[in-house]
Amino acid sequence: MKRIGIIAAMEEEMSAVKEKLEHMETKQLYGKTFFIGFLSKKPCVLVKCGIGKVNAAHTTQLMIDHFSPSYIINVGSAGALNYNLNYLDIIISTACIQFDFDLTVFGRKPGELPELGQYLKADSHLIELTKQAITETDSSHGIITGIIATGDQFINDPTVKQSLYNRFQAQCDEMEGAAIAQVCTLCQVPFVIIRSITDKPNTKAKVDFYDYLEQASTRCAQFLEKVAQLIEC
Repeated sequence: MKRIGIIAAMEEEMSAVKEKLEHMETKQLYGKTFFIGFLSKKPCVLVKCGIGKVNAAHTTQLMIDHFSPSYIINVGSAGALNYNLNYLDIIISTACIQFDFDLTVFGRKPGELPELGQYLKADSHLIELTKQAITETDSSHGIITGIIATGDQFINDPTVKQSLYNRFQAQCDEMEGAAIAQVCTLCQVPFVIIRSITDKPNTKAKVDFYDYLEQASTRCAQFLEKVAQLIEC
């Protein structure tokens, strides 16, 4: 049976999706609670991974090993790197990069992973389904496809944000996506990352994040419901 795997980092991001699951059961694995059920009548497994790359990678591998998802979708919030983005705009990943992974001293490019390259590409079919789902659900905010930058730090400094944008042409930054992408790539599981903008390049990023988190999480859950309808399982 094909199953959609859904990963969120924070309780707020996960709860909005969990409320939409039907016929839900739970399974505990190494301190993580996996919610197994149906979203838009499609088999799904949902989990909160926790913040940061190690948590994200650990949880993704558990999901793959124990639930064999056919696809993995990571949803959540992100900070804008592109100054043209607005609050609650949606970024659909074309690829992810770990901006804090650095082997440049050995002649590699910034963020380049040995044997995997600099950018981890999302699944083109999932990208198109996600674009269709979001457009059909709510077009009141911008929908952009592009690179998502991941690192183990919350970026509050506009200068750092500008640097990341210039170096990687990334649309937004967050703390889990590229780690999930790396595990999915290694395990040959198609993935896509969906992020809603909760802060912009200014000195109020922390305040903005909490102001917009609930709205961003609710909208992502709505989009996921439509994505599930479109995915063939």
